[in-house]
Amino acid sequence: MAKQFYPSFKADLQTALYDVLSGAYGFRVALMKGGSFNVAHTVFNDLVMGTNELSVAGYVRKDLAGRTRAASGNDSLFGATTVNWAALTAGQTVTAVILGKYAAGDPDTAIELIYWDDGGTSPNELPWATDGGGFDYDISAGLWKVTS
Repeated sequence: MAKQFYPSFKADLQTALYDVLSGAYGFRVALMKGGSFNVAHTVFNDLVMGTNELSVAGYVRKDLAGRTRAASGNDSLFGATTVNWAALTAGQTVTAVILGKYAAGDPDTAIELIYWDDGGTSPNELPWATDGGGFDYDISAGLWKVTS
């Protein structure tokens, strides 16, 4: 028989290692406009606004709200409320989304956890050219999944 983990254990693993629901930590999302995944980048301050991070009017890094953790079948899912930028001035292209975790009160030194260069929800699939309208990144179905 293959090794199996109970969903409640996977959920506890996320809580213990990432404190996904703890108020002691926050999670922040940044939008990239160029470059590629770089293992040398370890904190958000490694991103350069205007060089590899989006810099149009209306853009700011966003904190995740409504964080959730749920066990489902063999999976444990961590999700959050859809992240929305209401109006991003035209002229740049969102090529990736980065998620970071930070200690409360120090969001710009967030430790980078995940780099996505695909996904999004229609009409905001990546890459996505800013056009003066809004950009939503729907992560309500799960930011990451721990599975056996």
